[in-house]
Amino acid sequence: MARQALQGHIVHQHGEILYANRAAEVILTGGGQPLIGARIHDHLTPEAGSQLDRFTAEENNNIIELALNPTDNFPSYIVARTRPISWNGGPATELLLLDTTREKNAEAALEGAGKLKAIGQLAGQVAHDFNNLWGVISGNLELLEGKLSASAAATELQYDRYLSSCNTAVSRGVSLTREILSYARMPTGETREIAIVETIQKIHGLIDRATGTNVEVITRMEDDLWSVSLDESELDQAILNIALNAGEAMPEGGSFTIAARKCSVSEDTAETIQVPAGDWVAIAFSDTGTGMPVETKSNAFEPFFTTKENSLGDGLGLSQVRDFITRYNGQVTLQSTPDQGTTLTLYIPPAEQTTASATPPAPEQKIEFGRQPPSASPQSSPHVTRILIVEAERELRSMASMMLQRQGYAIQESHDAQSAEAALTQLEGLDFLVIDATLPGNASGPAIFEKTKARFPGVNVLFILGHEDRPDHRAAIESLKAPCLQKPFHRQELARRLRNLL
Repeated sequence: MARQALQGHIVHQHGEILYANRAAEVILTGGGQPLIGARIHDHLTPEAGSQLDRFTAEENNNIIELALNPTDNFPSYIVARTRPISWNGGPATELLLLDTTREKNAEAALEGAGKLKAIGQLAGQVAHDFNNLWGVISGNLELLEGKLSASAAATELQYDRYLSSCNTAVSRGVSLTREILSYARMPTGETREIAIVETIQKIHGLIDRATGTNVEVITRMEDDLWSVSLDESELDQAILNIALNAGEAMPEGGSFTIAARKCSVSEDTAETIQVPAGDWVAIAFSDTGTGMPVETKSNAFEPFFTTKENSLGDGLGLSQVRDFITRYNGQVTLQSTPDQGTTLTLYIPPAEQTTASATPPAPEQKIEFGRQPPSASPQSSPHVTRILIVEAERELRSMASMMLQRQGYAIQESHDAQSAEAALTQLEGLDFLVIDATLPGNASGPAIFEKTKARFPGVNVLFILGHEDRPDHRAAIESLKAPCLQKPFHRQELARRLRNLL
């Protein structure tokens, strides 16, 4: 329904319309139906009608906002200027109308987007805390498993079965938490080279839930797909926006297919797709849903355009997808037929191939460390590897320390940048630094490593990554080509990485 009028003009007497111009007819009826002789209250919500009566009784010039009766389940709004006049010798009221529906809905959509952003940030913070808790639970389960494995009574009671069930539940919790973090994190503008296949695999669970339980999600990916350079969090949200739309188009079920391939666009095809000829990564999202009529398809990428009833959508999903892709010099195409489904294809330029050769991983060294009790001095034995752990979460830090002490390492703990720097001045030797990428107060883990290396030139490092790390800290780690471990991690994984790096 179109409400494309500049200004409506109405004269009414006790609610009965005596005069209305064409613009007023379009604003109030949507289709330009005659208004003379009708009652203006028939086109207003009851609350708006009472509001108009109250301001009319004041017999002053007033500017008021009024809500119209919804048409086709879409709310409409006007701003009206009222003033008393004389009409054919009798008192009447003049209304000058301005349609503000588009502006009002846009304001509501942006307000809703702000609330969603706040909810997303809160969910991200909660999920980040859960991520650390999973690490603590997982680590302590592993330690408990090690103690019980040596107990005959534990074997008889089949405690290993219960521990296995707990570990399975923790693994599921870790997976769900990572999916929430992936969705909740806001775009950072951090452009980096990513692998499309890995990105889609990481959020596959969220895609399943976005499309609905009665929709089958199918992925078809080329193994040797080129990588792309963009903000991975924005790509995640674009994919989930598309998946949500696909799920809503298939209320009775169906299939949602994600197909990624390398694509060479010819000169002839380039004009149709509106991209330069050459190599592209094409990601096609196809559903077997209701499809779109021609009019809907032509407006699908317009901001605030929505076909959802009762204001269930803000009309920003596909618009955001297009804006995101075009910012990275890509393009989006849409093919849709009523009752036959929709295919949305993202064309993304491949990342430039890096010429720098990666440093080959060091071979695993078979080092037998002497077991040292936690109270022993790190310098008391030349066979003991001395490690400084800098981790803000006390439980996670204690769990990691206990793990490494059981492996025979000598451990020193710090919880922030200041305590780490203080420890460095007191230590007489250090072999390894295990440190968070981002420390409390947004302190930089890489900066602490540089200070550590200045005091102990031969020190090795392992950075611990979380989902709340600052992009500049991650970039510094990438420039150092330093090894990293993602939270939460298992005991064996931490121990293996340390053995390899030593």
